[in-house]
Formats: sequence, structure tokens, C-alpha cells
Amino acid sequence: MLFLILFPLFGQTWTLEKCISYAEEHSIDLKRQAHAIDRERLALQEGEWAFVPRLSASTTYTMSTGRVLDPTTYEFVKTNYTGNNSASVSSDITLFEGGRKIHALARAKLSLRAALLQEQSLKYNLRIQVAGAFMDVLCAREQERIAGETVSLIESQLSRTQSMFDAGSVTETDVLQLQTQLSAARKDASSALYAYDRARLALCDLLEWEDYAHFEVAEPVELAPERLDIDVDAILDNHPDIRAAALRKDLAGVDYKLALAAISPRLSLSAGFGTSFSDARQKALFNKDGTIRYEAYPFFEQYADNGSAYVSMSLSIPILNGLSTRNGIKRARIAAAETDLNAQETRKKVRRQILQAQMDCVSAKERYEHSREEARYAEAVFRQVDRKYNLGAVDLLRWNTAAVDLAKAWYAVAEAKYTWLLRSMILDCY
Repeated sequence: MLFLILFPLFGQTWTLEKCISYAEEHSIDLKRQAHAIDRERLALQEGEWAFVPRLSASTTYTMSTGRVLDPTTYEFVKTNYTGNNSASVSSDITLFEGGRKIHALARAKLSLRAALLQEQSLKYNLRIQVAGAFMDVLCAREQERIAGETVSLIESQLSRTQSMFDAGSVTETDVLQLQTQLSAARKDASSALYAYDRARLALCDLLEWEDYAHFEVAEPVELAPERLDIDVDAILDNHPDIRAAALRKDLAGVDYKLALAAISPRLSLSAGFGTSFSDARQKALFNKDGTIRYEAYPFFEQYADNGSAYVSMSLSIPILNGLSTRNGIKRARIAAAETDLNAQETRKKVRRQILQAQMDCVSAKERYEHSREEARYAEAVFRQVDRKYNLGAVDLLRWNTAAVDLAKAWYAVAEAKYTWLLRSMILDCY
């Protein structure tokens, strides 16, 4: 890929790559998206475990006094203290429900992929924002430097004009005009410094960096040639927004299948085992003479004797629920059709953005070249006018006009330069 070649990072000087890396690491939006991805992974895990039979166990211990019902014999007994215990284990599984679990698992997988694509899209947008803010800082710093040079230029000319006035070569009006122009230039320099501080503050906000006052960025020194012959169709197929739109189509299709599953019968299988114990119950034993005697009924013997198991199957068939299921299917079908239209619109939008980025890059480069040429002419004109003014061949108005044109040309070069750098980086991001 095309990248700007930047100076190394020293102290508090930040390169563009360093800014992008730091922004991706500390972005609040990306951290939120990481949490969303974690939630989707949990949902996928739940979808995978949904095929495992549900298993549960329970136990209860009850203490009673007075005339109580023995839960093992269903007879009333009267005692000072009675303890009852029961335990059970049960399991159930859905054998058929129209493929709902299969579709739910497929949806969970698609949702996770969509969340990962959303993260890529956020990173892409963040890189563009950081690059734009970075170039704004560079441009503001360059314009602040130009404003300072303009002030120095006028101060130097004012010093020479003051000497010429003292020698009687010019009138006091020339001195006053230069003093007025110097005040205006100093005001412009103050505004340029304020714009530079604001640009640094905006970039630091994107980076989640607080100390903007000592924040300095590195100047890009070279830009590789633009790849203006890029394969637009290949870019479209791999663009995160288009891939996300395709995933949304797939999600809508799965939602439609889930809606259809709601009209399907549901068949489930259940099984369980339970047993109980009561210390009020006694064990009946026969004597040799045929009489019956009662002894304590041990805990584990009761658990073994009172055990019972069951297996059951249930079938649920939806018949009528106010047409909500049928209408849900229709809504899912409409949503699927809408996502198809949205995918077409997204592809068209991204394609237009790529082509626009190509045109913007070409236009920005041409503007930069024309601005440099204009600046060279403005510098040549100013040198001639400055020499003639010092010789008394032209008046101060002509010198002021040439100085203003030169400053404007410098500003235009700075703006065009960093606009071209930004457009080139945006094109490269595709």
C-alpha cells in the first residue's frame, strides 16, 4: 500500500503512523465495538451449546412438627419432629422445531462477522479522520510559519523605510502605511497561531491525548506516486461497508427462515429420576410368628426403594395466534427485500466515493503544482518590486500589493500541498 514516508519519532513529535496506531488503541468507539464483538462471541457460544440437552438437579429438605403428612406414604403422622428430603435429576432436549436452533446458530455466526466488519469500518473511518486532522495541523503550522515570515518581512521593510524617511527620501505616509500593514500582519499571525492550536486540539481529541500544548507532529518529506489506475471492482468486493451490506442480506435471509420455523411443530423429549426420604417413616418387617414389627428405615434404603424414573415426549403444534406468526413471516420477507436494495445502494455509494477520491487526488495534485508555479512568479515579482522600491522607482502601494500577493501565494501552496497529501492517503486507504 501507499504510505507517507515520515520523519522518525523523537520526544513528543508524532508521525502519522504513530497517531493512527495510538488512536486505534485508545478510541472509545473501537473499545465499545470490542465489547460488542465479545457479546456476539457469547451469543455464538450460546447458539452452539443450544444443541446440548438441558440437565438440572434439585433437592429439598423440610422440617415439620405436629400432625404432618408423610410425603413417602401420604399418611398423617404426629410427632415432635419430622424431616423430609427429596431429590431429582431431569433432562430434556428438543428433537425438532423447524430448524430454529440451526438458523439461530447461523445467525450468531453472521452477527459476529458483521461486528468484526463494523470494527474494520470504524478503523477505516478513524484513519481518515486522523489523517485529515494531521494534515490540518501541518497546514496550520505551515500557515503560522508563513504569517511569522510575513511579519518579519514587513518589519524589515519598515526598518529600511524609517531610515529612508530619516534621510528625507520618503514621506511619513509610507512609514505609517507600513506600520498599519505590520499591525494587520501581526493580527493575522495571532489568528494563525490560534488556528494551529485548534488544529492540534482537534487531533488530540481524536487520539484521546490531553497535552495538546506540547503536541508536535512530524513533517512528511516524500509521497510515493498515486495509484490512479486502481481496480475499482476489486476494491468494491473487499470494502468493509459492502461486505457488511452483503452480511446484512444474509442475516435477513436467516431471519426469514427463523420466522418460518415459528409455524413448525415442536417435538421434545424429557427424562428424569427422583426419590425421597422421611424420618417419620418406618420399615415393616415380619416376625417368625407372622406378626409385624417396625424398625427405623435407613436413609439410603429409602432413597433406593422410593426411586422412580420417567421418560416423556411432547408435541406442540401452533394453530392460531392472531396471525402474528404469519405477519412476522411477511415482515421478514419485506426486510430481506429492503436489505437487497440497501446493498445495491451501498455499492453504488462506495463506487462513487472511490471515483470521487480519484478525481479529488488528480485535482489536488494539479492545484498544488499550479500553486507552486504561481508562488514562484509571485516571489520573482516581489523581488523586483522590492528592489525598485528601495531604489525609489516604485511607490509603497506597489510594494504592498506585491507583498500581499506573495503571502497569498505562500498560503495557497501550503493549503494545496496538504490537501494533496490527504487526498492521496484517502485514495490509498481504498
